[in-house]
Parts: sequence; C-alpha cells; structure tokens
Amino acid sequence: MCPLAHHVLFFTEDDMDKKKIFEMILGQGGALVLACIALWYISQLYVDQITLMMKRCDDDRAMYQQHMTILSDKLDGVHHDIKVIRNAQQPE
Repeated sequence: MCPLAHHVLFFTEDDMDKKKIFEMILGQGGALVLACIALWYISQLYVDQITLMMKRCDDDRAMYQQHMTILSDKLDGVHHDIKVIRNAQQPE
C-alpha cells in the first residue's frame, strides 16, 4: 500500500488529536462555549441597563425629596397664615 493511501485511510495519532480538536470546536463543545459567551454578553447588557435604571431611580428620589421639602415648607407657611387669620378673628 502506498504511504499516501495509508495516510488517507488510516489516521495517525496526531491526525486523531487534530480531528478531536476540530470535532470539539465545531461540535457540542464549541456550541457550549459559544452559548456561554453569548449569555455573558447579554448579561453584561442587562447589567449596564440595570445600573442606568438605578441611577435614574436615585435621581428621581433626590428630585422627589427636594419637592417634598418645598411642599412641606409651603404647608408650614399656609399653617402659619391660618393661625394669623384665626388670631385676627378672635375677639379680644
């Protein structure tokens, strides 16, 4: 048998290792690695979105707190005005 035919028909140990590597890359192992990379990438997108939402939420809380302080000050002013009006209406 010619050496070339022997090489084509019968794989050597190095060829088997290369074949196993290609099978792993193109087969289930490669699909698993690709799926893991895709999931990691998607999770990073969600982490960025969650971080952005948390920052917006913190900004909204600060604005809410500021507006509540202003509203509270206005109510205190109204309360004071009502006291002044009641005291003015009472007979002395």
